[in-house]
Amino acid sequence: MRSGRIDEIYEKYYKELYLYALSLCREEELAKDLVSETFFRALLASNHPSINDESFKFWLFRSA
Repeated sequence: MRSGRIDEIYEKYYKELYLYALSLCREEELAKDLVSETFFRALLASNHPSINDESFKFWLFRSA
């Protein structure tokens, strides 16, 4: 996956993922940390062959 694609995914899913993390932990700073960690994992896994564009949102939320 292109590095620019990670930027697109971040812009597209950050708010939704943040709200999901916030609903899980009920702490704003912890939710931000969870989202940061999730996107860091996404960056590391972005070249993994089993993760494609269609399943990336599901993968993000499951990772969070």
